[in-house]
Amino acid sequence: MVASLTLPPRLGRVLSLLFTIPAVFSFPGLFADGVEGAIVELEPFEVTGTHLKAGSQSILSPIVIPSDAIEMSGAISFQDYFDTLPQAQVNLVDRDVFGFTPGATGINLRGAGVQYTLTLINGRRAASYGIGGQGVYGFVNIASIPMNAVERIEILPDSASAIYGSDAVAGVVNFVLKDNYEGLEVSASFANTSSGDQAIYEVGAIGGITEGDWSLTIGASFVSTEALYARDRSFSETGDQTARGGFDWIGIPRGSVAVIEDLSTGAFYIGSEGDYTTGELLTDRQIFDQSSYSFAALRDEFGPIVTEPADEVSLLPDTERTSLFADLEYSLSDTADFFFEFLGTQSRVTNTLHPAQIVSIEDLDYDVSQYSPYNPLGVNRTDGGVPTDVGIYYRNTLAGLREIEVDNRLLRFVTGLNGTLENDFEYEVAATYSEDEVDGDQGNSFLRTPTTDAFWTNSSNVMDPATALNVFGRFTGGPLGGDDYNEQVVPNLLFRPIEDASFKLMMLQGMVSGDLVEVGSHGPIRFAVGAEYRKEEWDYRVDQATEAEEVIQGAGVLSSSGERDVMSAFVELQVPLTAQLDAQLAARYEKFDGETSDNFSPKAALLYRLSDSVRLRGSYGQGFRAPSLPELFTGERTVFVSSVGPDPARGGEFVTNITSEEGGNVDLQPEESDTFMFGIVIEPTPRLRIGLDWSLINIENQIASDSLAEILELNDSRVIRADPSPTDIAQGYSGKVISIQNFSRNKAESELENLDLYLNYEYETDAFGRFDLSATISHMLSYESRLDSDSVREEFAGGYLYPEYKGILSLVWTKDQLSGFSSVNYIGSYDQLYGEFSGNEEVDPYVTVDVGFGFVVFETELTIEVINLFDEKPPFSDADSTGYDYIHSPVGRMFQIGAKKRF
Repeated sequence: MVASLTLPPRLGRVLSLLFTIPAVFSFPGLFADGVEGAIVELEPFEVTGTHLKAGSQSILSPIVIPSDAIEMSGAISFQDYFDTLPQAQVNLVDRDVFGFTPGATGINLRGAGVQYTLTLINGRRAASYGIGGQGVYGFVNIASIPMNAVERIEILPDSASAIYGSDAVAGVVNFVLKDNYEGLEVSASFANTSSGDQAIYEVGAIGGITEGDWSLTIGASFVSTEALYARDRSFSETGDQTARGGFDWIGIPRGSVAVIEDLSTGAFYIGSEGDYTTGELLTDRQIFDQSSYSFAALRDEFGPIVTEPADEVSLLPDTERTSLFADLEYSLSDTADFFFEFLGTQSRVTNTLHPAQIVSIEDLDYDVSQYSPYNPLGVNRTDGGVPTDVGIYYRNTLAGLREIEVDNRLLRFVTGLNGTLENDFEYEVAATYSEDEVDGDQGNSFLRTPTTDAFWTNSSNVMDPATALNVFGRFTGGPLGGDDYNEQVVPNLLFRPIEDASFKLMMLQGMVSGDLVEVGSHGPIRFAVGAEYRKEEWDYRVDQATEAEEVIQGAGVLSSSGERDVMSAFVELQVPLTAQLDAQLAARYEKFDGETSDNFSPKAALLYRLSDSVRLRGSYGQGFRAPSLPELFTGERTVFVSSVGPDPARGGEFVTNITSEEGGNVDLQPEESDTFMFGIVIEPTPRLRIGLDWSLINIENQIASDSLAEILELNDSRVIRADPSPTDIAQGYSGKVISIQNFSRNKAESELENLDLYLNYEYETDAFGRFDLSATISHMLSYESRLDSDSVREEFAGGYLYPEYKGILSLVWTKDQLSGFSSVNYIGSYDQLYGEFSGNEEVDPYVTVDVGFGFVVFETELTIEVINLFDEKPPFSDADSTGYDYIHSPVGRMFQIGAKKRF
């Protein structure tokens, strides 16, 4: 099925702009010698954006970033680098520690979503992370790619489905690994914050040898990153963000000795770690009423038994990652070369959460029975009052912290032959096997049924103290005078949920490329044709308790799996129409088994040399994204959601700690896109490049679901509520929200319009060395989306998490064996998520400065770098209890020292 071509109404305005501006700007690397941070000369190679004969100059030339430029940027990881790349927005990062993909990193060009950026390794697909972004979207975890293995990164911020197939809607990022390496290089680095609370250790080595007809490159690396905790940052040390103009996300505090709700009066009390009676509870330990309270005051009065998530929660996970990689090349003859690639990464990511909480009716089927022997307001109360069931808000420190451990393994093997046929045609055949496995578990979780049984009885007999759970501290009216059997009871209530997933990719490819005929004196018509077969398998397994929704605060989900075969064929031509004008044409047909429709994607691009120093280019391409296997086959799942938004049926009360019911849909069809791109670049001197690029992406038949906040605002049948309490009825409120149903379908469409400005200037002197100045600014002109064809378009540009501007200004200096760099990174402002309720209109702009210096001592390269020199804190956001958004870094000032020795 082919998306229809409709010229956008903005086309005339943009063309006028491109042809009339007196000074213009463009992407770095519009031609293959451009790099962000430095202008370098590179040997000819096949670049991302074309399958044409190696050395061809593709019209769709990518941004080419050598490894030296990444190192010079001060980036500690690929995540750090893409965080500063203006064309990448709202990347999936390990700072989103409570998402579905802890510790994983995905690239999001244009802010369209990680599912719309195709990530390649050496020009070939790799297995998607076992657990998709948001639980369903496929993406490659770039955290599994070792930094010392990468020779360069090629970024094509343009549609390329006609060349690479599904997922290349917003662009392609290709990690090119090192090969033909000679010698040995060892490296080590250490980094830590200025407050000393997040140490990062990294060691690596790469070696290679070339002998006659063969070459071998082998490398390894190890990275260890310590966790960063919310309590260690002033902006996240408490979930009560009212002092910063936000909300109190704590709500009713949980206690390591339970906060008790007297259901007969609505009053709240807290038990004690010391001996107490019912009278003392009612007299001395009432902590607040329903109208107001201060968490800080409670903490001052009662100490750390009044708990909140920020006490123990991690903002960044603890990570250990080990990688091995190898490349072998062997010349079989003058016309055939054998190659073999290997990449393996093993990582463990650990996120720490506060101890498991138990909140009466939210987490259990009942409140705590009056017949619990430990209930200070129950049948054993010492003040002569009427026994009553009670509500509890409890955090079980006796069980210990919860730790989410995720083990991730990536294996990738590629082998094949390439060489030259008659007429200098080049060929390549290759087989790829790639597998990404994720094994996760969460310690110290509570099982629902035995925990409920430890609090509740349907009889009028006092529960057995040996099987009941005491969360009330040392209430002396109990049968044991304040003692209990918790050490024996708690282990019977705990459980360690597991979540195992794997994605396997098997692929066969064949391709021939070369020159067909000469077109006068303009050069040859070049072609590439090829075919590909790939098999994708996905498997997802959870334990029986998780499937049965037996884990308190856990996501109930069914184990599921799916697979599909995909066959495709492509053709590509580059035609020199005149001495000044080149055309590139490409088309790809992809056939899916099962219910997914086949797809045909064409693309056309033109490059016009207006003069020796001015070049214009334009392209139009149709793209598509096939639904991922999790989107198709995930069983119905119940996801725990910590916060949703205000409930209009309850006076704007914030909805927290509910579940969302989701699942796959086998009837989903591919999304389709039209992409227009126009650009101009001027090189008035060999040292200066300035230019401009404009792009427009229209995505139709988009797979999407309403946000939970939107469903809550509509308050339709998808909102599942408890029965209203007498207090609710008196106030005219609906019952509290228990769950929201939210399943994806093909229904939405989006249009993204971007303008990118670029400048790169090189200045060299004999006395002071060489200076490379670069500036890149990406302006999101518009990001309009609507869920249905008859709904009103909503503008996201400038909205929550979508800054209109993102940019970087960098200066690199080199002289002999000395070097230095400085960069200014900018993320523009955008709307607060709950601005209409919090009164805060915008999340402020975020500006950080990085600096570094390099020198050589005893033939060893040493670097000293300071990231976020002025220790800028992330701007306040009202969207989360931590007080900031994950697109900003909570780390603060980071010092790094590194050493590299070549032998």
